[in-house]
Amino acid sequence: MTRTAVSSFPLSLFLSLSIGTALPATALTIHVPGSQPTIQAGIDAALDGDTVLVAPGTYQGPGNVDLDFSGKAIAVASSEGAELTVIRCAGSDLDYHRGVIFHSGEGVDSSLRGFTITGGVSAAAGGGIFCQGASPAIDRCVVEDNIAIYGGGIGGIGCAPRITNTLIRANGAVFDGGGLNFVDSSPWIESCQIHDNTADEFGGGMQTDNAGDAGGPVIRGTSIASNIAGLDGAGFYGYESALTFEHCAIDGNFADDSGAGAFFYNCTGSVSQCIVSDNQASWYGGGLYIDAYWLDRTPLVTNCIVTGNLALWAGGGIYLYEGAPSITNCTLSANQALFYGGAIRAYHSYPEITNSIFWGDTPDEIHLNAGGPTIRYSLVAGGWQGEGNIDADPEFISWAGYDLLLGPGSPCIDAGDPAIQDWLYDWHPRIPDGYVDGVRSDIGAYGGPGNVDWFR
Repeated sequence: MTRTAVSSFPLSLFLSLSIGTALPATALTIHVPGSQPTIQAGIDAALDGDTVLVAPGTYQGPGNVDLDFSGKAIAVASSEGAELTVIRCAGSDLDYHRGVIFHSGEGVDSSLRGFTITGGVSAAAGGGIFCQGASPAIDRCVVEDNIAIYGGGIGGIGCAPRITNTLIRANGAVFDGGGLNFVDSSPWIESCQIHDNTADEFGGGMQTDNAGDAGGPVIRGTSIASNIAGLDGAGFYGYESALTFEHCAIDGNFADDSGAGAFFYNCTGSVSQCIVSDNQASWYGGGLYIDAYWLDRTPLVTNCIVTGNLALWAGGGIYLYEGAPSITNCTLSANQALFYGGAIRAYHSYPEITNSIFWGDTPDEIHLNAGGPTIRYSLVAGGWQGEGNIDADPEFISWAGYDLLLGPGSPCIDAGDPAIQDWLYDWHPRIPDGYVDGVRSDIGAYGGPGNVDWFR
């Protein structure tokens, strides 16, 4: 076996392969197929800190599927990226195979980078990648056309993988989590695309289950689009999970029941700086469905835009079922329900709504059924009783790639709760010239202390 010292790498290649902590000076590189004939043989030959570097090609059959890191802190990386380096699992209903399995306590120093994983089939969780009791790093991969009972693309139990810059596409689940499914887990998902996945029941794009009250899943800077669920949560379904959603685009998902964009069932945490648009539900909650049944747990929703969503029954933008969720500095516009609550339908729910805009939703803005929201310092088309509320055209404009911004003469500028301040106001260099905007919070998604995150 030939083992090549990392120091012989070109510097640019070394930097492109490093994930998180730099490799120790004694780390070596094992080339596949140069030094070892299969990827698994390379893994078996590696020691902690080594890199298994895989040449372009399609890898399949024994030694190239069902890859097992066996707890080693090693990097398994392609030399030329996911488009040119494919792990073809060739699984079937009679012959189950995944791409990679992490189940021996691997940490972030166990990394997988730059592969397409396709054709995996599992009778349990994780058709393409399965993770149990481990926290590996997965970066710059494509996980597509895999099938499992749960988590068609990636499945996990009691794990905390860090998944970045990865496309999870066209996977399927017989039950939940067409793209991804995690139980009792805290995955970190950042700068990913979760597209065109399907689940027969819950979570076409992604589903989490019992992720705890703290340190739960983090989904950041990720596009969740064009996923399908046979029941609820086409883009995302969270069940009793502590969630952090930041800077995500949840777009064009379809649920044959409710919560097309995202369905939160007794979830805590936060949803902030997200755009929820053009999703469709056959029943309730075209954009979001927030269900606090029994446990009265809801996420905080702040600085979000909810627009262009459709529910064929009620709650075109958001459907609220029981509980007292908090909605602050959000903009809901151009959502539609065929019967009740174009923007929001509240069923036995008592939301606290502050500094938000409800404009241009049909057939009405807010519809109540045995609930009673407290709405303050908000713009509601047609008016709504409450401190500081207004009924006027918000004078939306589009500028620099942002939609539903407030025009220079908008009545929403400096009209929010006086106890809340904008982080960014008219002194900031990215605010257009002539735009007078004081420190008092604006109404809508681009106001309040969280508005800085829109413009970074």
